[in-house]
Amino acid sequence: MLSLVGLAIALLTSLISQPVQAQVRDSQVYTWSYAGIDNSQKVCEKIEVHPRNRAVPASSHKVAVKVRSIIVDNHYCQ
Repeated sequence: MLSLVGLAIALLTSLISQPVQAQVRDSQVYTWSYAGIDNSQKVCEKIEVHPRNRAVPASSHKVAVKVRSIIVDNHYCQ
Protein backbone atom coordinates (compact mmCIF):
# COMPACT_ATOMS: atom_id res chain seq x y z
CA MET A 1 0.00 0.00 0.00
CA LEU A 2 2.82 2.41 0.82
CA SER A 3 4.43 1.80 -2.56
CA LEU A 4 1.14 2.73 -4.24
CA VAL A 5 1.13 5.99 -2.30
CA GLY A 6 4.72 6.61 -3.37
CA LEU A 7 3.86 5.85 -6.97
CA ALA A 8 0.92 8.23 -6.83
CA ILE A 9 3.17 10.98 -5.45
CA ALA A 10 5.73 10.39 -8.20
CA LEU A 11 3.09 10.45 -10.92
CA LEU A 12 1.42 13.56 -9.54
CA THR A 13 4.74 15.33 -9.31
CA SER A 14 5.80 14.53 -12.85
CA LEU A 15 2.53 14.52 -14.78
CA ILE A 16 -0.02 16.84 -13.24
CA SER A 17 2.33 19.74 -12.58
CA GLN A 18 3.48 19.74 -16.22
CA PRO A 19 1.59 21.70 -18.88
CA VAL A 20 0.09 19.74 -21.77
CA GLN A 21 2.70 18.79 -24.41
CA ALA A 22 5.58 19.70 -22.07
CA GLN A 23 8.58 17.46 -21.56
CA VAL A 24 8.17 15.24 -18.51
CA ARG A 25 11.35 14.57 -16.60
CA ASP A 26 12.22 11.43 -14.70
CA SER A 27 10.84 11.29 -11.18
CA GLN A 28 11.87 9.13 -8.28
CA VAL A 29 10.54 8.61 -4.79
CA TYR A 30 11.69 6.48 -1.84
CA THR A 31 9.05 4.76 0.26
CA TRP A 32 8.59 1.92 2.71
CA SER A 33 6.94 -1.15 1.19
CA TYR A 34 6.47 -4.82 1.94
CA ALA A 35 9.09 -7.22 0.60
CA GLY A 36 6.43 -9.41 -1.01
CA ILE A 37 2.75 -10.28 -1.05
CA ASP A 38 3.01 -12.90 1.70
CA ASN A 39 5.84 -11.16 3.54
CA SER A 40 5.40 -8.82 6.51
CA GLN A 41 8.98 -7.49 6.30
CA LYS A 42 9.18 -3.82 5.27
CA VAL A 43 11.91 -2.68 2.92
CA CYS A 44 12.93 0.67 1.44
CA GLU A 45 11.89 0.86 -2.19
CA LYS A 46 12.95 3.32 -4.88
CA ILE A 47 10.23 3.98 -7.47
CA GLU A 48 11.28 5.63 -10.73
CA VAL A 49 8.91 6.99 -13.36
CA HIS A 50 10.37 7.51 -16.84
CA PRO A 51 8.50 9.10 -19.75
CA ARG A 52 8.27 6.93 -22.86
CA ASN A 53 8.26 8.08 -26.45
CA ARG A 54 5.05 6.29 -27.21
CA ALA A 55 2.05 7.65 -29.04
CA VAL A 56 -1.14 8.18 -27.06
CA PRO A 57 -4.45 9.38 -28.51
CA ALA A 58 -4.55 13.14 -29.05
CA SER A 59 -7.74 13.32 -26.97
CA SER A 60 -5.92 11.81 -24.01
CA HIS A 61 -4.27 14.16 -21.53
CA LYS A 62 -1.99 11.39 -20.31
CA VAL A 63 1.66 10.61 -20.92
CA ALA A 64 3.05 7.12 -21.46
CA VAL A 65 5.47 6.22 -18.66
CA LYS A 66 7.55 3.27 -17.54
CA VAL A 67 7.56 2.55 -13.80
CA ARG A 68 10.51 0.73 -12.23
CA SER A 69 10.94 -0.16 -8.58
CA ILE A 70 13.93 -1.64 -6.77
CA ILE A 71 14.75 -2.37 -3.13
CA VAL A 72 17.48 -0.07 -1.80
CA ASP A 73 19.30 0.48 1.48
CA ASN A 74 17.10 1.60 4.38
CA HIS A 75 18.93 4.91 4.84
CA TYR A 76 17.19 6.30 1.71
CA CYS A 77 13.81 6.07 3.49
CA GLN A 78 14.94 7.64 6.78
